[in-house]
Amino acid sequence: MLVVHDDLDLECGRIKVVRRGGAGGHRGVLSIIENVGARDFPRFKLGIGRPRPGEGVEAYVLQEPSSREKPSYEAMIDGSVEAARMVLTVGLEAAMNRFNRCDPQGEAV
Repeated sequence: MLVVHDDLDLECGRIKVVRRGGAGGHRGVLSIIENVGARDFPRFKLGIGRPRPGEGVEAYVLQEPSSREKPSYEAMIDGSVEAARMVLTVGLEAAMNRFNRCDPQGEAV
């Protein structure tokens, strides 16, 4: 199982590949942990950044990205597809090494 979810604590467009962990306040991840009965499943955290002051988190995570953010989202989606291919072909560790220090396309920053 590979879980892919949004992450408010990562800047918009950033991908982080992790081996396991807690929910970090993410209700969807918490639900998976509760239903699976374990925290040790790999996941891709896709950065969406934080809402503006006064903007509700629920509304923020459900809205379309702004036109300014759209290219970052598209690159992040393409990068996560490549990361998934890496996990399947060469393993989770390789994907972590490439994407956790890189931009959404997997290039060193």
